Amino acid sequence: MLIWKIIYQRWLGQLHRPLHTAASYLNPSIRYLPTFKKDKEVKYDILDCIDVLVSDHTERGAIHSKICKYDTCFGIMGRDTT
Repeated sequence: MLIWKIIYQRWLGQLHRPLHTAASYLNPSIRYLPTFKKDKEVKYDILDCIDVLVSDHTERGAIHSKICKYDTCFGIMGRDTT
């Protein structure tokens, strides 16, 4: 069972990363579950991803605005087709 131990260790290393947290948050089938908890770690991981991926401060502001709308299902983000 050594192979499973190796796979498990590699898998754990991939799961606990900011990008994985951000992907889970942006996945509606996960985000809108009643059991989903948006805590400080989730917020910080999303902000870390934005900081790494987007260098322009104006674009960062626009992304933060969209995330707030996504979080509250406001406007077009609240539609079933979104």
